[in-house]
Amino acid sequence: MNKKARVAFNKQFSETQYDAFLSSLSNSLGVEPAFRIAETPIFFDEALINKLKDYAEQLIAFLERPDFKEISDRAIPDQWRMPNEGDFSNFLCIDFGITQKENGELEPQLVEIQGFPSLMAFQYLLYKEWSKNSVISSTSTPFIDCDEDEFLAILDEFNKQPGTILLEIEPEKQNTFADLKANQILTEIPVVCVKNVVQKGRKLFYTNDKGEEIQIQRIMNRVIFDELEKREDLNLNFSFTDELDVEWLPHPNWYYRISKFILPYMDFDFVPKTYFLHELKSIPEDLENYVLKPLFSFSGSGVIIDVKPEDIKNIKDPENYILQRKINYEPIIESPDAKVKLEVRILAVQSPSMPKAKPIINIIRMTQGKMVGVKYNKDKKWVGGTIGFSEKN
Repeated sequence: MNKKARVAFNKQFSETQYDAFLSSLSNSLGVEPAFRIAETPIFFDEALINKLKDYAEQLIAFLERPDFKEISDRAIPDQWRMPNEGDFSNFLCIDFGITQKENGELEPQLVEIQGFPSLMAFQYLLYKEWSKNSVISSTSTPFIDCDEDEFLAILDEFNKQPGTILLEIEPEKQNTFADLKANQILTEIPVVCVKNVVQKGRKLFYTNDKGEEIQIQRIMNRVIFDELEKREDLNLNFSFTDELDVEWLPHPNWYYRISKFILPYMDFDFVPKTYFLHELKSIPEDLENYVLKPLFSFSGSGVIIDVKPEDIKNIKDPENYILQRKINYEPIIESPDAKVKLEVRILAVQSPSMPKAKPIINIIRMTQGKMVGVKYNKDKKWVGGTIGFSEKN
């Protein structure tokens, strides 16, 4: 990590400054984020940011394999298989836990990869707020394979087609509502609840704030289907699985294809060994070094960190679980009370004009617990979501 920048930031940090930062961020969004924002950004050195970029590009190349759809086809549940899929996912979330080798070198290890959009717009506004801090120089950037102008141009591409919406389940109740607001600020794409979409033949419509009925032509999809399945009260007025005259960004099938399902197929040094539970021939003797995960859960739901043999034996649907070798996150960030672990999410995008996906910005999640997430870091400080900066080449 960039030790010089870390020392400079910690030296000038104060709780008063942090509170002012949060207030300014909330004012920019018009809403207070429902998730915890960490007290600090992260400062990458050149070696680590280059590794993250290189590993992300290797994974993107894997997803572009000619046989990828064949490999991943079993991942799509029959009840959610949708027509008109397209060739690739427009959005990728690539999560790395930061570990340390015996020689002290930091090493990213893949946690999971998702064919799903994440907090891209929120991260941009977070970057703008942190850039007001005197420690953040004009040569510091959160962008990876683009600059700020190109990043904004990529966002703008998704807004060019009339009839574009961002679709979510009861958006105002989502923990990520701050990002939905940020996306609306940056792109002017309206956020629409699934309850307010009406189907007429093959066409979908919603009613805007002026009372006008608008045909939906393109959907930036933020709907998580395991959440949708649990919400029998929603009474939708359309069917996701019908032949519809809309373009999906990304197509929902990619939520299943690019998921924990593909981890057992990946043979990279930076991908921990992973097994489909139903294909496991015997329980590893060092089971304490593994974690048990449902294939399609979200935000850590159903994950068992301290796995016992009876946990495996009690799984009724082992084909929907993986056993993954644990990633030993290294506490590397100096904070006032303890060292903090990092998970880095690389956001990759393929806009309509781009020939292939590329990494463009990052999300950092800081933790002092066994898992990343607010519920695993209660009553802790210097934890939560933030952004990473590196120096421009």
